[in-house]
Amino acid sequence: MRTGSHKMFGSGRRKLQAQLAIAVAERDAYLMQRDIAIGERNEFVRQLEDSRLEIRRREERQREEQERQREEGEHQREERNELIAERDHFKRLHGMVVEKHSEMRNQRDKAIRDLDALKAENAELRRRAGR
Repeated sequence: MRTGSHKMFGSGRRKLQAQLAIAVAERDAYLMQRDIAIGERNEFVRQLEDSRLEIRRREERQREEQERQREEGEHQREERNELIAERDHFKRLHGMVVEKHSEMRNQRDKAIRDLDALKAENAELRRRAGR
């Protein structure tokens, strides 16, 4: 009987060792899968952080570009307003020159008429004096 019970004990021991080996292998496989999953998650998180950083950089570049365009637009508006003011000033000056020219032409025409009237009056006085 010793032999039989010894076989059973031995066979039970091998069975337990086999089960233990299987359990250890399953645990090791689980740990490896867990480590792989953690590594993949960490890689995903790193890529996500890289993407967020790139998005922040793009947004910052866009803000800087918008600010530059806004400043450039303000500068162009200021230049345009200065040009408009200058144009308006020259229009006023031109209007004043045209008005003055017209006034001087009227004065010249009146002076010519007055001179013609004086010449006619002088000619009339000479004609009367010569009679």
